[in-house]
Amino acid sequence: MVLPNVTQFYFTGIIEQDALTLKPKFENADAVHIYTILVQTIPADLLTELEKQNIKVNNDMILLEVGQRLIEEKKADVALSPYQFRTKLFPNIIFAWNNMGDVYLMKGNNQEAINCYKQALKLRPENHRAKEKFGKIEII
Repeated sequence: MVLPNVTQFYFTGIIEQDALTLKPKFENADAVHIYTILVQTIPADLLTELEKQNIKVNNDMILLEVGQRLIEEKKADVALSPYQFRTKLFPNIIFAWNNMGDVYLMKGNNQEAINCYKQALKLRPENHRAKEKFGKIEII
């Protein structure tokens, strides 16, 4: 990420656009569409909304892209939806359970976060990320 800044400075003498502050673009058009749907109105049922928009999600990476962006933007209420949907569609994706646990932590819902990390550990007992997060959570 720093290389574009160095290159700009070397060739032009100034940094016109800081590469570190740029938001990454989505790699998939469906990810853009899903992101837009979620930030405009949080649908009660993402599947129903996607069906209305004629979007079929057959690749978990699309939901990962959207969820990651929402987490980066600290939009926990919105970020929960793609992870809930993703874990239903692709229940064996450990990363999805870990991320959903992170979203629940952002929301202050420790018990749900614990449930997510437990599911991730059930799928892969040596999952270091889930073990670490699980060990740090205080149950209220």
